[in-house]
Amino acid sequence: MALNGSKSVSPTYTRTYHLTAYNESRDVTIDVRDNCNSGTNSISISKTVRNLSSGNSYDSETVNANTGDQVEFTIRVGTNSNYNNSINNLRVYDDLPSGLRYISGSTTVDGSYYGDGLVSGGINLGYRNGNYGTIVVKFRASVDNIGYYQYGTSTLINTARATADNTNSVSDTASVYIFRGNTNPTGNLDIQKFVRNTSRGETVERISTTASPNNTIEFILHVRNNSSTAAYNVNVYDPLPNGLTYVISSTGLNGYAVGDGVTNNGINIGTLNQNQEAIIKFFAIVNSGSVNQTITNIAQAKADNVLTIYSSPALVTIGNGIVAGALTIKTGASSTATLPLIGAMIATGLYFYSRRKQVKKELNFIRN
Repeated sequence: MALNGSKSVSPTYTRTYHLTAYNESRDVTIDVRDNCNSGTNSISISKTVRNLSSGNSYDSETVNANTGDQVEFTIRVGTNSNYNNSINNLRVYDDLPSGLRYISGSTTVDGSYYGDGLVSGGINLGYRNGNYGTIVVKFRASVDNIGYYQYGTSTLINTARATADNTNSVSDTASVYIFRGNTNPTGNLDIQKFVRNTSRGETVERISTTASPNNTIEFILHVRNNSSTAAYNVNVYDPLPNGLTYVISSTGLNGYAVGDGVTNNGINIGTLNQNQEAIIKFFAIVNSGSVNQTITNIAQAKADNVLTIYSSPALVTIGNGIVAGALTIKTGASSTATLPLIGAMIATGLYFYSRRKQVKKELNFIRN
């Protein structure tokens, strides 16, 4: 029997097709299989680190750091899957070791804020199809109090892992070297942090506030020397988390303008004598894309003879950017009315109604 003609097929997830050819009174079933996608799914991972406090502009597998420094880890995840088979439930984890403290709100995926969870259960990046390329995950951590470390050099090994439902699990490490000299601290600092939303006219220093996108937020840091000796070269640092943008030239120290740097490597406020206090203030703008989240901001201070200390957190709870009482309601094909206007009309109507009743009572009283 001869078959004439042709039939085009396109691959599907089954990769099996049934064709029936008719020749006189006979029919034939042909199975067509797509064999061009016989490879296996795979993922890869690499991890690097850099010390932001020392001004490093490049990543490496190892970095030197001091207590109080801020380091940034970068995790690069590569994916490669069959044309028809996606990598499902791609997850990335980071096992942050003791001695490093995750900075809340610092995780980004391909440059966009992703939310916390990377170091406490991992984050799910969904599925990837085909040769997706490299996914870049970044987050920041601060080097904790020197009490974690023995004298000499300590090595903190940070491991990142990536896995998926239908492929292999991979991991890579980056290391932070911490040196502790044989010196004893003699000072004692205290740092308190407060916040207020100046766009809403707040004047009282608070531990938390609410905000909308594009609001201006003021942070206030109170640094006091509670020891009987002076604290030398006091450095105050505020690692502003994602969702907020520092306002250039907005930093003040005890009422005087000082240079920028408090959110970068910190500013040196000099010597604080016994019971002396310094007040640092600066402004930040809530990013337009920051909605429905709470941002936690923690500052830190250290000195030549004082270990790094951390402030209590200042919280900024950001809504969805819609101001209560200013929603619009459709009233026709091309017209809208705002709730404030409707509220004003209702209030006016109620006023005149109640006033009318009052006038009637007064007239009845006069007549009687």
